[in-house]
Amino acid sequence: MLQFRKMLSDQASVSQRIALWAGLVGIGIILTGVVLVYSKVLPLAAVSGAAGLISEAISVLFIQRATQASRQVEKSYNQLQEIYKANQLISICDTIEMKSKREDAKIMIVKKLAARWFSLERSVV
Repeated sequence: MLQFRKMLSDQASVSQRIALWAGLVGIGIILTGVVLVYSKVLPLAAVSGAAGLISEAISVLFIQRATQASRQVEKSYNQLQEIYKANQLISICDTIEMKSKREDAKIMIVKKLAARWFSLERSVV
């Protein structure tokens, strides 16, 4: 679980650095556009159009990142649900009076879940 949190933290750090660089590049482009308009190298319409294209591209990138983050949250939630259900099944086994049957039930649950989880990992990779 700690490795998972570290991975998410690293991804967030990379995203923040990318956003910072994109912001700096955007400011540079805007300032360059202003200089080109005032020096009459480019008409205002060209700079305005370029700014519109850049803002649309940035919007698409942010939407894509938000969608990816949403999928990651959903995947994490589903994994936590699976763990919770497994814990509930193991707890139910504790109500079985015969110790041998109780242990057999726990072993069966663990084997079934492990087979399912590890087969899912291999199919994803």
